[in-house]
Amino acid sequence: MTSIRAWIVILFAVTFAGGVGAGTLLAERERLADPGWGPLADYERMLVRQFDLSAERAHLLRSVLQHYDADVTRIRNRHLAEYTSRIEPKLREQGERYDRIIRDAVLPASARARFDRLSRGGGPPG
Repeated sequence: MTSIRAWIVILFAVTFAGGVGAGTLLAERERLADPGWGPLADYERMLVRQFDLSAERAHLLRSVLQHYDADVTRIRNRHLAEYTSRIEPKLREQGERYDRIIRDAVLPASARARFDRLSRGGGPPG
Protein backbone atom coordinates (compact mmCIF):
# COMPACT_ATOMS: atom_id res chain seq x y z
CA MET A 1 0.00 0.00 0.00
CA THR A 2 2.88 2.33 0.74
CA SER A 3 4.24 2.12 -2.80
CA ILE A 4 0.85 3.10 -4.26
CA ARG A 5 0.74 6.16 -2.01
CA ALA A 6 4.26 7.05 -3.04
CA TRP A 7 3.31 6.78 -6.71
CA ILE A 8 0.24 8.95 -6.11
CA VAL A 9 2.37 11.59 -4.36
CA ILE A 10 4.95 11.45 -7.16
CA LEU A 11 2.20 11.72 -9.80
CA PHE A 12 0.69 14.67 -7.92
CA ALA A 13 4.08 16.42 -7.64
CA VAL A 14 4.89 15.91 -11.32
CA THR A 15 1.45 17.12 -12.39
CA PHE A 16 1.71 20.15 -10.10
CA ALA A 17 5.21 21.02 -11.35
CA GLY A 18 4.09 20.61 -14.96
CA GLY A 19 1.13 22.91 -14.36
CA VAL A 20 3.31 25.55 -12.73
CA GLY A 21 5.85 25.33 -15.56
CA ALA A 22 3.21 25.50 -18.29
CA GLY A 23 1.45 28.40 -16.58
CA THR A 24 4.71 30.32 -16.28
CA LEU A 25 5.57 29.73 -19.93
CA LEU A 26 2.11 30.75 -21.11
CA ALA A 27 2.15 33.89 -18.97
CA GLU A 28 5.57 34.89 -20.34
CA ARG A 29 4.44 34.20 -23.92
CA GLU A 30 1.35 36.34 -23.36
CA ARG A 31 3.45 39.14 -21.88
CA LEU A 32 5.83 39.10 -24.85
CA ALA A 33 2.98 38.91 -27.37
CA ASP A 34 1.21 41.94 -25.86
CA PRO A 35 2.31 44.93 -27.98
CA GLY A 36 1.45 47.25 -25.11
CA TRP A 37 -1.21 49.82 -24.59
CA GLY A 38 0.59 52.61 -26.38
CA PRO A 39 3.89 54.27 -27.17
CA LEU A 40 4.84 54.52 -23.49
CA ALA A 41 4.45 50.79 -22.79
CA ASP A 42 8.18 50.11 -23.16
CA TYR A 43 8.95 53.02 -20.83
CA GLU A 44 6.46 51.65 -18.31
CA ARG A 45 8.01 48.17 -18.44
CA MET A 46 11.51 49.63 -18.04
CA LEU A 47 10.51 51.67 -14.97
CA VAL A 48 8.71 48.72 -13.38
CA ARG A 49 11.75 46.52 -13.94
CA GLN A 50 14.40 49.10 -12.96
CA PHE A 51 12.67 50.14 -9.74
CA ASP A 52 11.09 46.76 -8.95
CA LEU A 53 7.68 48.41 -8.53
CA SER A 54 4.92 46.59 -6.69
CA ALA A 55 1.73 45.75 -8.56
CA GLU A 56 -0.01 48.70 -6.92
CA ARG A 57 2.73 51.16 -7.93
CA ALA A 58 2.92 49.67 -11.43
CA HIS A 59 -0.84 50.22 -11.78
CA LEU A 60 -0.43 53.83 -10.58
CA LEU A 61 2.44 54.35 -13.04
CA ARG A 62 0.31 53.03 -15.91
CA SER A 63 -2.51 55.37 -14.94
CA VAL A 64 -0.16 58.38 -14.85
CA LEU A 65 1.38 57.46 -18.21
CA GLN A 66 -2.04 56.94 -19.80
CA HIS A 67 -3.15 60.39 -18.61
CA TYR A 68 0.08 61.86 -19.97
CA ASP A 69 -0.49 60.12 -23.32
CA ALA A 70 -4.07 61.42 -23.47
CA ASP A 71 -2.91 64.98 -22.72
CA VAL A 72 -0.20 64.82 -25.39
CA THR A 73 -2.72 63.48 -27.92
CA ARG A 74 -5.21 66.23 -27.04
CA ILE A 75 -2.55 68.95 -27.43
CA ARG A 76 -1.31 67.42 -30.70
CA ASN A 77 -4.84 67.24 -32.11
CA ARG A 78 -5.60 70.83 -31.12
CA HIS A 79 -2.46 72.12 -32.79
CA LEU A 80 -3.02 69.93 -35.82
CA ALA A 81 -6.49 71.46 -36.20
CA GLU A 82 -5.04 74.97 -35.89
CA TYR A 83 -2.31 74.16 -38.41
CA THR A 84 -4.78 72.61 -40.83
CA SER A 85 -7.06 75.65 -40.66
CA ARG A 86 -4.08 77.93 -41.39
CA ILE A 87 -2.98 75.98 -44.47
CA GLU A 88 -6.48 75.19 -45.76
CA PRO A 89 -6.63 78.26 -48.08
CA LYS A 90 -3.31 77.26 -49.69
CA LEU A 91 -4.51 73.68 -50.10
CA ARG A 92 -7.76 74.87 -51.70
CA GLU A 93 -5.77 77.15 -54.03
CA GLN A 94 -3.56 74.22 -55.11
CA GLY A 95 -6.62 72.01 -55.63
CA GLU A 96 -8.20 74.63 -57.88
CA ARG A 97 -4.93 75.05 -59.80
CA TYR A 98 -4.66 71.32 -60.47
CA ASP A 99 -8.35 71.13 -61.38
CA ARG A 100 -7.67 73.78 -64.06
CA ILE A 101 -4.64 71.84 -65.34
CA ILE A 102 -6.66 68.62 -65.54
CA ARG A 103 -9.59 70.40 -67.19
CA ASP A 104 -7.58 72.40 -69.71
CA ALA A 105 -4.52 70.25 -70.41
CA VAL A 106 -5.60 66.64 -69.82
CA LEU A 107 -9.27 66.34 -70.73
CA PRO A 108 -10.49 66.75 -74.27
CA ALA A 109 -12.58 69.87 -74.91
CA SER A 110 -15.71 67.73 -75.24
CA ALA A 111 -15.39 66.48 -71.63
CA ARG A 112 -14.82 69.85 -69.96
CA ALA A 113 -18.50 70.69 -69.34
CA ARG A 114 -18.99 67.32 -67.64
CA PHE A 115 -15.86 67.93 -65.55
CA ASP A 116 -17.18 71.37 -64.56
CA ARG A 117 -20.50 69.82 -63.38
CA LEU A 118 -18.57 67.21 -61.39
CA SER A 119 -16.35 69.87 -59.83
CA ARG A 120 -19.42 71.83 -58.70
CA GLY A 121 -20.83 68.71 -57.06
CA GLY A 122 -23.13 67.76 -59.89
CA GLY A 123 -22.53 64.03 -59.41
CA PRO A 124 -20.32 61.57 -61.18
CA PRO A 125 -19.55 62.12 -64.83
CA GLY A 126 -21.68 60.19 -67.20
